[in-house]
This record gives sequence, C-alpha cells and structure tokens, in this order.
Amino acid sequence: KLELSDLQGLPGLGIAKAASILAALEWGRRQAQSGPEISPLRSAREVYLALKGLLEGRKEENFAVLALDARRRVLASQIVSQGTLTQALAHPRDVFRLAVKLNAAGVAVGHNHPSGDHHPSPDDHALTTRLRECGQLLAIPLLDHIIVGAGTYYSYAEQAWPRA
Repeated sequence: KLELSDLQGLPGLGIAKAASILAALEWGRRQAQSGPEISPLRSAREVYLALKGLLEGRKEENFAVLALDARRRVLASQIVSQGTLTQALAHPRDVFRLAVKLNAAGVAVGHNHPSGDHHPSPDDHALTTRLRECGQLLAIPLLDHIIVGAGTYYSYAEQAWPRA
C-alpha cells in the first residue's frame, strides 16, 4: 500500500532508492502469486486467490485479467485498467488482448472495490454482460468475473450471471 511519496518522506531515501524499494515489493508480490507448479483454477475461490495479490488493498479500482489455457491454468495475468476511487474503465479490447495474443482458451477477470464492499454495481453487471458477449464472439469464454472486497469476494459464476 506504500506509495513513492510515503517513502520519500523518510530520512535518507531519495526518489531512486524509494523507487527501488517499491519495485522490490512489487516483485515480491508477483513472486508470491506464482508457485513452482501451475494448478488449474477449479473454483471461484481459486480465481479470487489468483487475483487477490493484484487487486486487494489498492486505493483505486484496478481491473485485471487472467488468461487461461484449456485446463484452466493461468498463462498470464495483467492489470488492464487503473481507475479512480470508484471506477475502473475496462474496454473489451484491453481485456481480451492478452488472451488473443497467448491463444488462451478462456479468461477470468476481476476488479477491486477500494471501499471493501464486494457487492456488484449496475455498472459491474453491464460490463460483465458485455465481456461475456465479446468472449462468445471471440470464442474465448469469460469464465468468471470476481469483485475483490476487504478479505472477501463476489463471483458472477457462483451467482446468477447478469442479463442484458
């Protein structure tokens, strides 16, 4: 949750050292996500755990995509949109770009709610519907959309998918 300005205020830390520390923390966060063996994501909880490190605790909304192979193993993960306190705009072309590039068999997406409330908004429903339709068109199905809250999540796959 540290930002560059937080570290620069400490005695003896300039911008270069502060940036190095933040880079090391980000590298550690990413390493914690990837294990030696790639396990398939068989449940919404496993998708949540795969996205949690990317999204939980952020001060602004972020939207992430997991590109999955035919066995539902993560090929790659990426933040595709960084927004404001209440909104992260995610365009389907950005969401599916990584999946198309990697020839993925499916995608799972997620975004965080900085407020900690994991319940979906009407905008979340509309975006999920649009992403499902685009995934069908591309033959890259949207397998789940997870909303990350404070230590919890909402899964569209576990709940009723929204209707257009």
